[in-house]
Amino acid sequence: MLFLNVLRSFCFFVFVAFLFSGCDRGWSDPESVVTSQGDSQEENSQDDTFLERLKKLDIPETFQLPEIVIGDKQAKNTLIVYSSFSCSHCLKFHTNEWPILKKEMVDTGKLKVYLRNYVDDMAALESAMLFRAFGQAKGENPEVYERMYKVLFDRQAEWMKSSNPREFLKKIFVDAGFKREKVEECLSSQSKIYTKIAAGIMRDQKKALGAWNIEIVPAFVINGQAHCGFLIAKEIMEKFSSK
Repeated sequence: MLFLNVLRSFCFFVFVAFLFSGCDRGWSDPESVVTSQGDSQEENSQDDTFLERLKKLDIPETFQLPEIVIGDKQAKNTLIVYSSFSCSHCLKFHTNEWPILKKEMVDTGKLKVYLRNYVDDMAALESAMLFRAFGQAKGENPEVYERMYKVLFDRQAEWMKSSNPREFLKKIFVDAGFKREKVEECLSSQSKIYTKIAAGIMRDQKKALGAWNIEIVPAFVINGQAHCGFLIAKEIMEKFSSK
């Protein structure tokens, strides 16, 4: 049994390394800030490789993460938001448009929002993993998730441009109240939590790719209809009102 667990951890480490080889834009080069998958033809070429690799992955159904739901779960309207913590367009949405959408539709009970992570580089993956692990440690509280979304996007520029972005990311979560040893465990490919969360994120992303052909972020699924690319809050609300 011990041998099988070690083998599984090793295989998953190889899987992550293979998936992200050539796709770690901005993580090893602190001067480069990741923006989105649609920013240039060169980036699209890299992302096509990533997406093709993702399609081939066989991820068991057992790797399933709890949903992050903001708002009344009984609300009539449903919005799914896919975003990456290393994407500047996602930053723009969560900074400028999310507060409007939340005030107008979520806080009034008209809309429930599912927040889902999208990753295409190691910066996005590791920030999403720590984000999910932190939320789990805090009892899957939606307010905790929402607060950490804001923290990560608010500090995106200084995080991605820092001399050591990985250490800066760790510090963000330590400052938020996550024990340093837990942060290190989450980012260790040998840990069970790494295997579970990373595979869960990849499973959700592969599902989104197959169901809605989501290949760029931010992306939105509005009452079952997918819209890839940036939308302002007014456009999203208009799409709900037209249903």
